[in-house]
Amino acid sequence: MSKRTIHASSPVTEVETPSEALAGSIAEKARVDLDYMHELMNGRMEIAEITEALSGVVFHDPTHRKTDMSGWKPADEYLSGNVREKLQAAELMAENDPDYANNVEALPAGQHRVFEAREIEVRLCATWIPPV
Repeated sequence: MSKRTIHASSPVTEVETPSEALAGSIAEKARVDLDYMHELMNGRMEIAEITEALSGVVFHDPTHRKTDMSGWKPADEYLSGNVREKLQAAELMAENDPDYANNVEALPAGQHRVFEAREIEVRLCATWIPPV
């Protein structure tokens, strides 16, 4: 106990690559914040260039307006959950906007196969089955 072991965290103020900017954004803001990432890169890349460089790592959620910067999600968040619903939304948007083609290509990998009724076993008193 002769010296400090816990130090105040110091935020990152400058990065070189879009990947580092994304890591800084998630560490500081807990989300993909493109404006913050642009600041971290000191304006060396425009926001469109950053998103292009991070293609497949971040995705714009088609349920948000294109101008909504909060619509950007990291791949692990976007490619999980109800991916069938997300795929339908992405396919609908991709018809008019080719920027969503990436979403349409990535989402099927996150889908589980559809089970047939005979493949599902139910135990008595299962909590996920509502009482009749």
